[in-house]
Amino acid sequence: MSNKMNTYHNSTREEFRGLLDYLLHPSKHIEIPDQLYGRSPALSEMRDSFETANVHPFIWGVRGIGKTSLPHTACAQHKRIVSLAAAISCTKDASFREIIDDIVADAFHRQPSFLRDKKLCGTVSLFGITVSAEINGIHSTRERLSVNQAARLIDTTFSSSRYNNLTPIIMIDEFDRLRNHESLQHVSDLLKQLSVIASKAKFCFCGVTDDLGGLLSAHQSVDRYIYGVELKPVSHDAIWKLIDDVSVAFGVSFDNGKKVRIGQIAAGYPHFAHLVLKNTLLEGFETGYADAEVSNELFRSGLNKSASQAATSLKTAYENAIRKGTDRYIEVLFALANSAHMNRQFKDVCADYERIMLKRKHREGYDISKNNGQDLRNALESLVSRNFLKKGMSGWYQFHDPMLRSYIRLVAETEGVELSDDAFPA
Repeated sequence: MSNKMNTYHNSTREEFRGLLDYLLHPSKHIEIPDQLYGRSPALSEMRDSFETANVHPFIWGVRGIGKTSLPHTACAQHKRIVSLAAAISCTKDASFREIIDDIVADAFHRQPSFLRDKKLCGTVSLFGITVSAEINGIHSTRERLSVNQAARLIDTTFSSSRYNNLTPIIMIDEFDRLRNHESLQHVSDLLKQLSVIASKAKFCFCGVTDDLGGLLSAHQSVDRYIYGVELKPVSHDAIWKLIDDVSVAFGVSFDNGKKVRIGQIAAGYPHFAHLVLKNTLLEGFETGYADAEVSNELFRSGLNKSASQAATSLKTAYENAIRKGTDRYIEVLFALANSAHMNRQFKDVCADYERIMLKRKHREGYDISKNNGQDLRNALESLVSRNFLKKGMSGWYQFHDPMLRSYIRLVAETEGVELSDDAFPA
Protein backbone atom coordinates (compact mmCIF):
# COMPACT_ATOMS: atom_id res chain seq x y z
CA MET A 1 0.00 0.00 0.00
CA SER A 2 1.03 3.60 -0.58
CA ASN A 3 1.17 6.15 2.21
CA LYS A 4 -1.72 8.10 0.72
CA MET A 5 -5.13 7.26 2.20
CA ASN A 6 -8.59 7.56 0.73
CA THR A 7 -11.01 10.08 2.25
CA TYR A 8 -13.84 7.70 3.13
CA HIS A 9 -12.16 5.05 5.30
CA ASN A 10 -13.01 6.91 8.52
CA SER A 11 -16.53 7.90 7.42
CA THR A 12 -19.67 6.51 9.00
CA ARG A 13 -21.69 4.18 6.82
CA GLU A 14 -24.43 6.81 6.55
CA GLU A 15 -21.93 9.42 5.34
CA PHE A 16 -20.36 7.01 2.87
CA ARG A 17 -23.67 5.76 1.49
CA GLY A 18 -25.01 9.29 1.22
CA LEU A 19 -22.15 10.35 -1.05
CA LEU A 20 -22.17 7.05 -2.95
CA ASP A 21 -25.90 7.24 -3.68
CA TYR A 22 -25.63 10.91 -4.66
CA LEU A 23 -22.90 10.33 -7.25
CA LEU A 24 -23.63 6.86 -8.65
CA HIS A 25 -26.95 5.67 -10.06
CA PRO A 26 -26.76 2.13 -11.43
CA SER A 27 -30.45 1.48 -10.79
CA LYS A 28 -32.22 4.86 -11.13
CA HIS A 29 -32.45 7.73 -13.56
CA ILE A 30 -30.30 10.85 -13.22
CA GLU A 31 -31.79 14.27 -12.48
CA ILE A 32 -28.67 16.39 -11.84
CA PRO A 33 -27.20 18.06 -14.97
CA ASP A 34 -23.58 17.77 -13.79
CA GLN A 35 -24.00 14.01 -13.47
CA LEU A 36 -25.32 13.39 -16.98
CA TYR A 37 -21.95 12.88 -18.60
CA GLY A 38 -21.54 13.14 -22.36
CA ARG A 39 -25.03 14.46 -23.04
CA SER A 40 -24.45 18.19 -23.58
CA PRO A 41 -25.57 18.08 -27.24
CA ALA A 42 -28.73 16.18 -26.29
CA LEU A 43 -29.49 18.65 -23.48
CA SER A 44 -29.13 21.49 -25.99
CA GLU A 45 -31.58 19.72 -28.30
CA MET A 46 -34.00 19.32 -25.42
CA ARG A 47 -33.87 23.05 -24.71
CA ASP A 48 -34.53 23.80 -28.37
CA SER A 49 -37.53 21.46 -28.30
CA PHE A 50 -38.82 23.17 -25.16
CA GLU A 51 -38.54 26.58 -26.78
CA THR A 52 -39.98 25.62 -30.17
CA ALA A 53 -43.76 26.06 -30.32
CA ASN A 54 -46.01 23.09 -31.11
CA VAL A 55 -43.33 20.38 -31.15
CA HIS A 56 -42.89 17.56 -28.66
CA PRO A 57 -39.48 15.92 -27.99
CA PHE A 58 -39.20 12.20 -28.63
CA ILE A 59 -36.07 10.65 -27.08
CA TRP A 60 -35.15 7.43 -28.82
CA GLY A 61 -32.37 4.87 -28.99
CA VAL A 62 -31.47 1.39 -27.83
CA ARG A 63 -32.36 -0.03 -24.43
CA GLY A 64 -30.41 1.17 -21.40
CA ILE A 65 -28.78 4.16 -23.05
CA GLY A 66 -30.20 6.74 -20.58
CA LYS A 67 -33.41 7.88 -22.28
CA THR A 68 -35.31 8.33 -19.01
CA SER A 69 -32.49 10.34 -17.43
CA LEU A 70 -32.40 12.89 -20.23
CA PRO A 71 -35.88 14.46 -19.80
CA HIS A 72 -35.60 14.50 -16.01
CA THR A 73 -32.21 16.18 -16.22
CA ALA A 74 -33.30 18.55 -18.98
CA CYS A 75 -36.27 19.70 -16.91
CA ALA A 76 -33.98 20.26 -13.92
CA GLN A 77 -31.42 22.15 -16.02
CA HIS A 78 -34.02 24.34 -17.70
CA LYS A 79 -36.31 24.85 -14.71
CA ARG A 80 -36.65 28.54 -15.56
CA ILE A 81 -38.64 27.68 -18.69
CA VAL A 82 -40.24 24.25 -18.03
CA SER A 83 -41.78 22.19 -15.25
CA LEU A 84 -42.05 18.39 -15.21
CA ALA A 85 -45.80 18.28 -14.63
CA ALA A 86 -46.49 14.55 -15.06
CA ALA A 87 -44.54 11.38 -15.81
CA ILE A 88 -46.08 8.01 -16.66
CA SER A 89 -45.05 4.75 -18.34
CA CYS A 90 -46.90 3.00 -21.12
CA THR A 91 -48.27 -0.51 -20.97
CA LYS A 92 -48.81 -2.74 -23.96
CA ASP A 93 -52.61 -2.63 -24.12
CA ALA A 94 -53.29 0.78 -22.55
CA SER A 95 -56.37 2.51 -23.93
CA PHE A 96 -56.28 6.19 -24.84
CA ARG A 97 -58.61 6.89 -21.93
CA GLU A 98 -56.28 5.08 -19.49
CA ILE A 99 -53.27 7.05 -20.73
CA ILE A 100 -55.05 10.38 -20.24
CA ASP A 101 -56.41 9.34 -16.82
CA ASP A 102 -52.92 8.33 -15.68
CA ILE A 103 -51.50 11.66 -16.82
CA VAL A 104 -54.12 13.67 -14.96
CA ALA A 105 -53.77 11.50 -11.84
CA ASP A 106 -49.99 12.03 -11.78
CA ALA A 107 -50.42 15.78 -12.21
CA PHE A 108 -52.71 15.94 -9.16
CA HIS A 109 -50.32 13.71 -7.20
CA ARG A 110 -47.41 16.06 -7.94
CA GLN A 111 -49.47 19.16 -7.18
CA PRO A 112 -51.65 18.42 -4.10
CA SER A 113 -52.87 22.03 -4.23
CA PHE A 114 -54.88 21.06 -7.32
CA LEU A 115 -57.22 19.12 -5.02
CA ARG A 116 -58.18 22.42 -3.37
CA ASP A 117 -58.79 24.13 -6.70
CA LYS A 118 -62.57 23.75 -6.99
CA LYS A 119 -62.67 25.36 -10.42
CA LEU A 120 -60.11 22.93 -11.80
CA CYS A 121 -61.73 19.91 -10.15
CA GLY A 122 -65.10 21.01 -11.49
CA THR A 123 -63.78 21.45 -15.01
CA VAL A 124 -62.00 18.11 -14.94
CA SER A 125 -65.22 16.43 -13.81
CA LEU A 126 -66.85 17.51 -17.09
CA PHE A 127 -64.55 15.07 -18.82
CA GLY A 128 -65.66 12.16 -16.66
CA ILE A 129 -62.98 12.44 -13.97
CA THR A 130 -63.79 12.88 -10.30
CA VAL A 131 -60.88 14.21 -8.23
CA SER A 132 -60.87 14.41 -4.44
CA ALA A 133 -58.71 13.83 -1.43
CA GLU A 134 -61.27 11.38 -0.05
CA ILE A 135 -60.75 8.90 -2.89
CA ASN A 136 -57.01 9.56 -2.74
CA GLY A 137 -56.68 10.55 -6.36
CA ILE A 138 -59.03 10.31 -9.33
CA HIS A 139 -61.90 8.16 -10.43
CA SER A 140 -62.82 7.90 -14.10
CA THR A 141 -66.56 7.74 -14.74
CA ARG A 142 -66.60 7.72 -18.54
CA GLU A 143 -65.41 4.88 -20.75
CA ARG A 144 -64.38 6.85 -23.81
CA LEU A 145 -62.74 10.21 -24.36
CA SER A 146 -62.52 11.82 -27.77
CA VAL A 147 -59.32 13.42 -29.01
CA ASN A 148 -60.93 16.87 -28.87
CA GLN A 149 -62.05 16.29 -25.29
CA ALA A 150 -58.59 15.02 -24.33
CA ALA A 151 -56.95 18.10 -25.85
CA ARG A 152 -59.21 20.43 -23.86
CA LEU A 153 -58.64 18.37 -20.71
CA ILE A 154 -54.85 18.52 -21.14
CA ASP A 155 -54.95 22.24 -21.91
CA THR A 156 -57.08 22.90 -18.82
CA THR A 157 -55.12 20.72 -16.39
CA PHE A 158 -51.73 21.82 -17.68
CA SER A 159 -52.37 25.50 -18.19
CA SER A 160 -49.03 27.29 -17.92
CA SER A 161 -50.64 29.69 -15.43
CA ARG A 162 -50.88 26.76 -12.99
CA TYR A 163 -47.13 26.25 -13.35
CA ASN A 164 -45.94 29.82 -12.77
CA ASN A 165 -46.05 30.47 -16.54
CA LEU A 166 -43.52 27.69 -17.17
CA THR A 167 -44.09 25.21 -19.98
CA PRO A 168 -45.64 22.05 -18.46
CA ILE A 169 -43.90 18.86 -19.62
CA ILE A 170 -45.85 15.60 -19.72
CA MET A 171 -43.46 12.66 -19.95
CA ILE A 172 -44.55 9.31 -21.39
CA ASP A 173 -41.85 6.70 -20.91
CA GLU A 174 -41.58 3.32 -22.67
CA PHE A 175 -43.83 4.52 -25.48
CA ASP A 176 -42.48 1.72 -27.68
CA ARG A 177 -44.32 -0.81 -25.51
CA LEU A 178 -47.71 0.53 -26.59
CA ARG A 179 -49.21 -1.90 -29.12
CA ASN A 180 -52.82 -0.67 -29.04
CA HIS A 181 -53.13 0.78 -32.55
CA GLU A 182 -56.16 2.87 -31.67
CA SER A 183 -54.30 4.43 -28.74
CA LEU A 184 -51.31 5.20 -30.95
CA GLN A 185 -53.58 6.87 -33.49
CA HIS A 186 -55.35 8.93 -30.82
CA VAL A 187 -52.07 10.09 -29.24
CA SER A 188 -50.87 11.19 -32.68
CA ASP A 189 -54.15 13.05 -33.28
CA LEU A 190 -53.89 14.61 -29.82
CA LEU A 191 -50.55 16.23 -30.66
CA LYS A 192 -52.10 17.78 -33.74
CA GLN A 193 -55.11 19.04 -31.83
CA LEU A 194 -52.96 20.57 -29.08
CA SER A 195 -51.27 22.58 -31.83
CA VAL A 196 -54.63 23.66 -33.24
CA ILE A 197 -55.78 25.03 -29.87
CA ALA A 198 -52.32 26.53 -29.19
CA SER A 199 -51.90 24.66 -25.92
CA LYS A 200 -48.71 25.41 -23.98
CA ALA A 201 -48.44 21.84 -22.65
CA LYS A 202 -45.75 19.66 -24.18
CA PHE A 203 -45.47 15.91 -24.30
CA CYS A 204 -42.05 14.26 -24.03
CA PHE A 205 -41.86 10.67 -25.24
CA CYS A 206 -39.16 8.06 -24.62
CA GLY A 207 -38.96 4.86 -26.60
CA VAL A 208 -36.65 2.00 -27.53
CA THR A 209 -36.28 1.90 -31.30
CA ASP A 210 -33.72 2.11 -34.06
CA ASP A 211 -36.32 3.57 -36.43
CA LEU A 212 -38.23 6.57 -35.09
CA GLY A 213 -40.16 6.92 -38.33
CA GLY A 214 -41.46 3.38 -38.05
CA LEU A 215 -42.52 3.89 -34.45
CA LEU A 216 -44.50 7.01 -35.36
CA SER A 217 -46.13 5.67 -38.51
CA ALA A 218 -49.63 5.62 -36.97
CA HIS A 219 -50.30 9.13 -38.31
CA GLN A 220 -48.80 10.37 -41.55
CA SER A 221 -48.61 13.99 -40.39
CA VAL A 222 -47.30 13.42 -36.86
CA ASP A 223 -43.68 14.07 -37.91
CA ARG A 224 -44.26 17.81 -38.02
CA TYR A 225 -45.11 17.79 -34.30
CA ILE A 226 -42.21 15.60 -33.17
CA TYR A 227 -38.69 16.76 -32.32
CA GLY A 228 -36.53 13.64 -32.46
CA VAL A 229 -33.63 13.43 -29.99
CA GLU A 230 -31.53 10.35 -30.70
CA LEU A 231 -29.31 8.98 -27.93
CA LYS A 232 -26.27 6.95 -28.88
CA PRO A 233 -23.68 5.33 -26.59
CA VAL A 234 -21.63 7.91 -24.72
CA SER A 235 -17.93 8.39 -25.46
CA HIS A 236 -15.09 6.89 -23.44
CA ASP A 237 -14.17 10.46 -22.47
CA ALA A 238 -17.57 10.83 -20.76
CA ILE A 239 -17.03 7.59 -18.83
CA TRP A 240 -13.55 8.72 -17.81
CA LYS A 241 -14.92 12.08 -16.63
CA LEU A 242 -17.35 10.17 -14.39
CA ILE A 243 -14.48 8.07 -13.02
CA ASP A 244 -12.33 11.15 -12.37
CA ASP A 245 -15.12 13.02 -10.55
CA VAL A 246 -15.95 10.00 -8.39
CA SER A 247 -12.24 9.51 -7.66
CA VAL A 248 -11.90 13.09 -6.43
CA ALA A 249 -15.02 12.82 -4.27
CA PHE A 250 -13.79 9.65 -2.50
CA GLY A 251 -10.07 10.39 -2.54
CA VAL A 252 -9.22 7.30 -4.58
CA SER A 253 -7.17 6.64 -7.69
CA PHE A 254 -7.93 4.28 -10.58
CA ASP A 255 -4.85 3.82 -12.75
CA ASN A 256 -5.16 4.33 -16.51
CA GLY A 257 -5.44 0.61 -17.13
CA LYS A 258 -8.47 0.31 -14.86
CA LYS A 259 -10.06 3.43 -16.37
CA VAL A 260 -9.66 1.95 -19.84
CA ARG A 261 -11.13 -1.35 -18.67
CA ILE A 262 -14.18 0.34 -17.14
CA GLY A 263 -14.71 2.31 -20.34
CA GLN A 264 -14.41 -0.80 -22.45
CA ILE A 265 -16.76 -2.80 -20.22
CA ALA A 266 -19.34 -0.01 -20.31
CA ALA A 267 -19.04 0.26 -24.11
CA GLY A 268 -21.00 3.51 -24.06
CA TYR A 269 -23.55 2.44 -21.40
CA PRO A 270 -23.09 4.58 -18.26
CA HIS A 271 -25.06 2.03 -16.21
CA PHE A 272 -22.16 -0.43 -16.23
CA ALA A 273 -19.60 2.21 -15.24
CA HIS A 274 -21.85 3.31 -12.35
CA LEU A 275 -22.27 -0.33 -11.30
CA VAL A 276 -18.54 -1.15 -11.29
CA LEU A 277 -17.57 2.07 -9.50
CA LYS A 278 -20.28 1.64 -6.88
CA ASN A 279 -19.34 -1.95 -6.08
CA THR A 280 -15.59 -1.29 -6.06
CA LEU A 281 -15.99 1.57 -3.59
CA LEU A 282 -18.53 -0.31 -1.48
CA GLU A 283 -16.24 -3.33 -1.29
CA GLY A 284 -13.41 -1.02 -0.20
CA PHE A 285 -15.51 0.55 2.53
CA GLU A 286 -16.84 -2.75 3.87
CA THR A 287 -13.40 -4.37 3.98
CA GLY A 288 -11.76 -1.34 5.62
CA TYR A 289 -9.56 -0.63 2.59
CA ALA A 290 -7.73 2.60 3.40
CA ASP A 291 -5.27 3.04 0.54
CA ALA A 292 -6.02 5.73 -2.03
CA GLU A 293 -4.91 3.60 -4.97
CA VAL A 294 -7.46 0.98 -6.00
CA SER A 295 -5.64 -2.35 -6.04
CA ASN A 296 -6.10 -5.08 -8.62
CA GLU A 297 -7.69 -7.28 -5.95
CA LEU A 298 -10.20 -4.61 -4.91
CA PHE A 299 -11.04 -3.86 -8.54
CA ARG A 300 -11.63 -7.53 -9.33
CA SER A 301 -13.87 -7.84 -6.27
CA GLY A 302 -15.89 -4.91 -7.58
CA LEU A 303 -16.13 -6.53 -11.02
CA ASN A 304 -17.29 -9.86 -9.57
CA LYS A 305 -19.92 -8.18 -7.43
CA SER A 306 -21.11 -6.13 -10.41
CA ALA A 307 -21.52 -9.23 -12.56
CA SER A 308 -23.64 -10.86 -9.86
CA GLN A 309 -25.78 -7.71 -9.46
CA ALA A 310 -26.39 -7.04 -13.16
CA ALA A 311 -29.97 -7.08 -14.40
CA THR A 312 -31.60 -10.49 -14.16
CA SER A 313 -32.74 -10.24 -17.79
CA LEU A 314 -29.13 -9.89 -18.96
CA LYS A 315 -27.87 -12.75 -16.82
CA THR A 316 -30.73 -14.95 -17.99
CA ALA A 317 -30.11 -14.06 -21.64
CA TYR A 318 -26.40 -14.87 -21.28
CA GLU A 319 -27.08 -18.18 -19.56
CA ASN A 320 -29.65 -19.13 -22.20
CA ALA A 321 -27.26 -18.17 -24.99
CA ILE A 322 -24.49 -20.47 -23.72
CA ARG A 323 -26.81 -23.33 -22.82
CA LYS A 324 -26.19 -25.13 -26.12
CA GLY A 325 -22.82 -26.20 -27.50
CA THR A 326 -21.36 -27.65 -24.28
CA ASP A 327 -20.74 -24.05 -23.10
CA ARG A 328 -18.32 -23.41 -25.98
CA TYR A 329 -20.51 -20.44 -26.88
CA ILE A 330 -18.89 -18.50 -24.04
CA GLU A 331 -15.78 -17.67 -26.05
CA VAL A 332 -17.88 -17.11 -29.18
CA LEU A 333 -19.76 -14.38 -27.32
CA PHE A 334 -16.49 -12.99 -25.95
CA ALA A 335 -15.16 -12.73 -29.52
CA LEU A 336 -18.34 -11.00 -30.70
CA ALA A 337 -18.02 -8.43 -27.90
CA ASN A 338 -14.33 -7.81 -28.63
CA SER A 339 -14.59 -4.57 -30.59
CA ALA A 340 -15.56 -0.93 -30.32
CA HIS A 341 -18.05 -1.54 -33.13
CA MET A 342 -21.51 -3.05 -32.77
CA ASN A 343 -21.32 -4.87 -36.13
CA ARG A 344 -18.71 -7.61 -36.53
CA GLN A 345 -17.71 -9.47 -39.67
CA PHE A 346 -17.28 -13.22 -39.52
CA LYS A 347 -13.57 -13.17 -40.38
CA ASP A 348 -12.89 -10.72 -37.51
CA VAL A 349 -14.90 -12.84 -35.07
CA CYS A 350 -12.79 -15.83 -36.13
CA ALA A 351 -9.53 -13.96 -35.55
CA ASP A 352 -10.61 -12.77 -32.11
CA TYR A 353 -11.98 -16.18 -31.17
CA GLU A 354 -8.64 -17.77 -32.04
CA ARG A 355 -6.73 -15.20 -29.99
CA ILE A 356 -9.00 -15.71 -26.98
CA MET A 357 -8.75 -19.52 -27.16
CA LEU A 358 -4.93 -19.35 -27.20
CA LYS A 359 -5.18 -17.95 -23.66
CA ARG A 360 -7.83 -20.47 -22.59
CA LYS A 361 -6.24 -23.75 -23.62
CA HIS A 362 -7.99 -25.48 -20.74
CA ARG A 363 -11.27 -24.91 -22.55
CA GLU A 364 -12.73 -26.98 -25.39
CA GLY A 365 -13.05 -24.83 -28.50
CA TYR A 366 -14.00 -24.94 -32.16
CA ASP A 367 -11.40 -25.75 -34.81
CA ILE A 368 -11.79 -22.71 -37.04
CA SER A 369 -9.27 -24.09 -39.54
CA LYS A 370 -11.71 -26.91 -40.32
CA ASN A 371 -14.13 -26.34 -43.22
CA ASN A 372 -13.45 -22.60 -43.26
CA GLY A 373 -14.66 -22.18 -39.68
CA GLN A 374 -18.00 -23.86 -40.34
CA ASP A 375 -18.45 -24.99 -36.72
CA LEU A 376 -18.04 -21.42 -35.50
CA ARG A 377 -20.38 -20.20 -38.23
CA ASN A 378 -22.96 -22.76 -37.12
CA ALA A 379 -22.67 -21.48 -33.53
CA LEU A 380 -23.30 -17.92 -34.72
CA GLU A 381 -26.27 -19.02 -36.80
CA SER A 382 -27.72 -20.79 -33.76
CA LEU A 383 -27.42 -17.56 -31.76
CA VAL A 384 -29.16 -15.73 -34.60
CA SER A 385 -32.00 -18.24 -34.77
CA ARG A 386 -32.49 -17.96 -31.01
CA ASN A 387 -32.70 -14.18 -31.31
CA PHE A 388 -29.52 -13.30 -29.41
CA LEU A 389 -27.84 -11.94 -32.54
CA LYS A 390 -28.91 -10.12 -35.67
CA LYS A 391 -27.33 -11.04 -38.99
CA GLY A 392 -26.64 -8.54 -41.73
CA MET A 393 -25.35 -8.87 -45.25
CA SER A 394 -22.07 -10.59 -46.12
CA GLY A 395 -21.52 -12.32 -42.78
CA TRP A 396 -21.98 -9.37 -40.40
CA TYR A 397 -23.31 -10.02 -36.90
CA GLN A 398 -24.34 -7.89 -33.94
CA PHE A 399 -26.07 -8.37 -30.59
CA HIS A 400 -29.82 -8.03 -30.70
CA ASP A 401 -29.66 -6.28 -27.31
CA PRO A 402 -26.57 -4.03 -27.13
CA MET A 403 -26.73 -4.11 -23.31
CA LEU A 404 -26.03 -7.84 -23.45
CA ARG A 405 -22.76 -6.98 -25.21
CA SER A 406 -21.67 -4.82 -22.26
CA TYR A 407 -22.70 -7.51 -19.77
CA ILE A 408 -20.60 -10.07 -21.67
CA ARG A 409 -17.61 -7.71 -21.56
CA LEU A 410 -18.09 -7.54 -17.79
CA VAL A 411 -18.28 -11.33 -17.52
CA ALA A 412 -15.14 -11.68 -19.62
CA GLU A 413 -13.25 -9.41 -17.21
CA THR A 414 -14.31 -11.54 -14.25
CA GLU A 415 -12.91 -14.58 -16.07
CA GLY A 416 -9.59 -12.88 -16.74
CA VAL A 417 -10.24 -12.22 -20.44
CA GLU A 418 -9.36 -8.63 -21.30
CA LEU A 419 -11.36 -7.77 -24.39
CA SER A 420 -9.55 -5.15 -26.42
CA ASP A 421 -11.02 -2.15 -28.16
CA ASP A 422 -10.07 -0.73 -31.53
CA ALA A 423 -9.86 2.75 -30.03
CA PHE A 424 -7.36 1.95 -27.26
CA PRO A 425 -4.33 -0.18 -26.54
CA ALA A 426 -5.23 -3.37 -24.72
